Amino acid sequence: MESVKGVKTALAPLHEHLLGDKTEADSHSDQQESKSEGWVSRIRAFVADLSDKEATTDKALWTVVVHFLCNEIRPAILFFLGFQSVLAGTANQIYSDRISLSHALDDANSKASHPGVALGMSVSDYIQCLNSDISSAERSLWPSFTGQCLNMTYNPWGAIALSMEAVTFAFIAAQVWLLVKFCRKCAEQDSHVTFQSGRYIRFTYVMKKSKVYKDAARLLSAYAAFIGLLTLVIGLTSSSPMPFLAGQLVPLLFMVQGTFGFTELYEPAFMDNGDTFGDLRFRRSKLDMLNQSNAELSKSMEQALYLASMEQCEAVDALVDIARLPQPVITKVSESFWGLSSVVIPPTEEEVQQAKYQMLMDGLHPKKKTLTDKLVSVTNLLSFDGLMNKPQDNQVESARDEP
Repeated sequence: MESVKGVKTALAPLHEHLLGDKTEADSHSDQQESKSEGWVSRIRAFVADLSDKEATTDKALWTVVVHFLCNEIRPAILFFLGFQSVLAGTANQIYSDRISLSHALDDANSKASHPGVALGMSVSDYIQCLNSDISSAERSLWPSFTGQCLNMTYNPWGAIALSMEAVTFAFIAAQVWLLVKFCRKCAEQDSHVTFQSGRYIRFTYVMKKSKVYKDAARLLSAYAAFIGLLTLVIGLTSSSPMPFLAGQLVPLLFMVQGTFGFTELYEPAFMDNGDTFGDLRFRRSKLDMLNQSNAELSKSMEQALYLASMEQCEAVDALVDIARLPQPVITKVSESFWGLSSVVIPPTEEEVQQAKYQMLMDGLHPKKKTLTDKLVSVTNLLSFDGLMNKPQDNQVESARDEP
């Protein structure tokens, strides 16, 4: 018995150590589980915050910068990437069709003309060497070019690529400079400016109507038309047109999408140069900051105004934060029967809401009258009665009969 007690006494520290390790392992696993749950909850909160249209702060200038880069600068970046890829693929196709296998073997035997070609190199290495020479030729303004595997007696690629890059970078720089001037002006006037404010949306309209923007957009469109026509001609005259055109399809789509992005000058049907429009706060989430252009928002606003003319104001409430409009001044005076005293009656909440809608309609009235049902309905929004009441049939017919 004494020996058993001695063994138990000797093993007691080891037993406590093992139990302590187990407790530490359990606590460590609990900490790992809590950390994983914390990350999951953070991801869920982040996703919910992206779709929350009230998540941005009142003065978050960084939202203007992010929205401008993701939506206004994005077309120029797409055009640049697509053009570069299309130009490199077209030049590669031209020189690949000209080079025969015997020509490559002669270059391998005579290292004086093309030192980069060797008999032991693989086909993929030879193609990579050609692509490297073409990329180097696009960075050179010399009329001729001598590379490791390719010689060009006439090198037009450098002038095309570098001039396109200069125009694109100048185009982007001009937009960024206009944005800086706009933000500086808003800061001097202490004006509200986020990507939700109507003031910023109006700035993008004015920017796209400027002469510098239009001239640069036309010039880049000419580059796109030239390289697109050249790609089509080279593809149809090459020995294998379908594989070449299929490989150029994706960069061509990038280039075309970018070109349409900065050449589409959308003009909203409602007035956008009044003070009321600049003070508006549109309901836009952080996800809208990344993928919703101001033109898309304006189209949604036109549809909302059309629905509001038919007593469906939910679309307007979903787009515009009515509560953030300036408080209207409403004075109601109740006089006594004999006119000896008067009492100022505070307006009701419904009257304040109606006055804010009237203020909104005054700031978003249409620029011109057309003969379509849609803009006839929007024209009725000039008065608050048009927002709450459906337009009468005789009014619509009389508007249609106007020359």
